[in-house]
Amino acid sequence: CAIFDSRCLHCGTANQSKSDSRALFYFSFKLPAVGYPGNPPSIRPELGAAQVTLEQLLDDLACFSLGNGQPLMDELSERLR
Repeated sequence: CAIFDSRCLHCGTANQSKSDSRALFYFSFKLPAVGYPGNPPSIRPELGAAQVTLEQLLDDLACFSLGNGQPLMDELSERLR
């Protein structure tokens, strides 16, 4: 787990491995009243429009951990098809 301030420049190195890939999954949270001063959003528009809250994400993760699927992630993935 890592927390980044999106206003900072993060200079990770490229994946140099010949056989391994690195997956990255992240969520960005901000107050709706706050704009994007100096840094554009990095989320796909169709996902940004969903306006997922941290509470909704936690509920979905709890549902998944109980073996009850992940309804929120399933709904969001449908938006990307």
